[in-house]
Amino acid sequence: MAAKTAQDVLKLAKEKKVRFIRLWFTDVLGFLKSFAITLPELEKVSSSQLDAQCVQAFIAFWQDRREKESAKTEALAQAGTD
Repeated sequence: MAAKTAQDVLKLAKEKKVRFIRLWFTDVLGFLKSFAITLPELEKVSSSQLDAQCVQAFIAFWQDRREKESAKTEALAQAGTD
């Protein structure tokens, strides 16, 4: 089945019991970007809502969260060596 519409993609994902969808793309400068969403998240988002600003905000949020978690882990590791 060749996916042609958003409904086709959702139907195929449900049939195949997909849990995560990884979106890969390049920004206007050619840098590779990616993120993953769950099937319920994909169902909530229409193609018109998935624009560059939305993606950039999402990536920035998760990068910031990852950096904070990394800093916390590093601080705990340092505290364990003292």
